[in-house]
Amino acid sequence: MSPSPYSSAHRRPELLQAGLGDADLRRSVRRGEATRLTRGIYAPGTIEGLTTSSRALGILEAVTADASHAASHRTAAELLQLPLSSESARLLNVSPGSPELTLPLEVTTIDGRQAMRRRDILLGHRSHIAQERLIRRHGILVTDHARTWADMAPLLPLDELVALADQLIRIPRPRFESRSEPLSSLEQLAAAVEERSPGRGVARARQALALSRIGADSPAETHLRLAIGRAGLPEPEVNEWIRDADDRPLLQPDLSFRQWRVAVQYEGAHHSDPRQVESDVERAELTELLRWVEVRLTRRHMLDGWAPGIDKIRRALLRNGWRP
Repeated sequence: MSPSPYSSAHRRPELLQAGLGDADLRRSVRRGEATRLTRGIYAPGTIEGLTTSSRALGILEAVTADASHAASHRTAAELLQLPLSSESARLLNVSPGSPELTLPLEVTTIDGRQAMRRRDILLGHRSHIAQERLIRRHGILVTDHARTWADMAPLLPLDELVALADQLIRIPRPRFESRSEPLSSLEQLAAAVEERSPGRGVARARQALALSRIGADSPAETHLRLAIGRAGLPEPEVNEWIRDADDRPLLQPDLSFRQWRVAVQYEGAHHSDPRQVESDVERAELTELLRWVEVRLTRRHMLDGWAPGIDKIRRALLRNGWRP
């Protein structure tokens, strides 16, 4: 998403305070010297060629300029490119990473005063938000990852909320990503939830935090782990290394049951790449050499709440000595 070209977008009260009158504003719009982005918000220049995204960014920049409002909820999720699963994005009706922001734009009055609303353009909320929960993106004040996650609690089912938390707290893999630090921490998520308390979704958010674990590389891994717990199987370790006698790392399964030497690998679409196939074969050979059992799962094992996958894992655990 490119930065907003409207670095000098302003709300009407600011323009009036600067000495411009309503007649001046109307005249500027007629002459093409200014653009009325929405009621009470103006930016310099003509409306010709103005994209929906540029208009949205200009509105948000003007609304948040005095730090009394912040982009929040679904709009924050898009600005932060929150690592939503495809199901979460569908439920929220957003497209993180898209150049277009979804209307209406959501903003929160951060000091608890009256919410700002513009029909079909701005959906306002009001809340008390701590300064440490606010950051800047493209010149726009926006709730940070932790607060935005907490604001998702009333909007997402429990499993999706856990999956999103897992993605926020996971340790990145610098070889494949442009960052080395998690987007948030469990402590930050918990603090953001308590700042929202009391409120809708707080109980669900607390439950999600209790179920969240560091390590999942994908939402699918989180959903599988949750299904394992509901099936009454032991809780697996998440992306923990299997090491040799000299503590050298040898193998890192997606999920593992160390006591019973069962390694679970979920293989998404990228595992069909020839180089990945070769790597998967080498991994399976190493797993066998270490006298572990490898359980390989694909998309078809996700059916009916992971029922086929759970059945396959249960059989492997029983073969290796686990008893319910």
